[in-house]
Amino acid sequence: MSDLCELTIDALAHGGRGVARIEGKVVFVQGGLPGERVRARMDRSRASYAEATAVAILDSPYRAAPCAHAAVCGGCDWMRMDEHRQLEAKAGLVGRELDRVFPGSIHWETPVASPIATGYRCRITLKLRAGAVGYYAEGTHDFVPIDDCLIAVPPVRAALPALRADAERLLADGVEEVELRATSDDVRPVAILRGRGRGALPALAWARGVWRAGAASGDTALRYEVAGCPLRVGPEAFVQVNLAVNALLVEHVLQLLEGAGPVVDVFGGV
Repeated sequence: MSDLCELTIDALAHGGRGVARIEGKVVFVQGGLPGERVRARMDRSRASYAEATAVAILDSPYRAAPCAHAAVCGGCDWMRMDEHRQLEAKAGLVGRELDRVFPGSIHWETPVASPIATGYRCRITLKLRAGAVGYYAEGTHDFVPIDDCLIAVPPVRAALPALRADAERLLADGVEEVELRATSDDVRPVAILRGRGRGALPALAWARGVWRAGAASGDTALRYEVAGCPLRVGPEAFVQVNLAVNALLVEHVLQLLEGAGPVVDVFGGV
């Protein structure tokens, strides 16, 4: 096999990689979607399969990704697909895995789509560089600077320019990454600082609260409501990133249990 080759993606595999074949061998292609023809870099070859990374999309039945960073940041591999196709593809992956483990015994309900396709993610974690914020590229420590993140809730997106302006100051204070949390109803996000710094918390005018290693200033709680139940969540508590889908899940379970009496959620998260 050459280092670069052209491949046609036929299907999706567990984990979301595309599936192609070359000389009869299965190739799992990171960044390739069914129906696409890609130029791929061959990363490694095993006895029964190979792994590759798409470096260029030569032909695609899908739209261009609405985010300029989607091809490199490693967070939204499927953004080229419309939301309906994404839902079908994800349902297919989960359904095949369930059928493999429990053949013929799983009742599969129609998946519930997110009410919104972008602007839904209530938390993101960004790496810092002098004058820049960003993510690591998929499977690497290669820094990818970003100007925007379309999947984050509006208050998080709005804070990115100010965070970028403060990046050099935060780096000097030992901060290596910042997690931003907010609901769609917030005006400003909570900033969770991580890294080597342990001194006084920096003042961040664009954040309504700042948290670092157990120390807090301002308002660091995340507040939202599910099925009529108001929740107040601490800055490092686990929450589903899509609060709207989380609410739909809870409402669906309550509908299934209607008339059964009080319902208690004792899951380990929130």
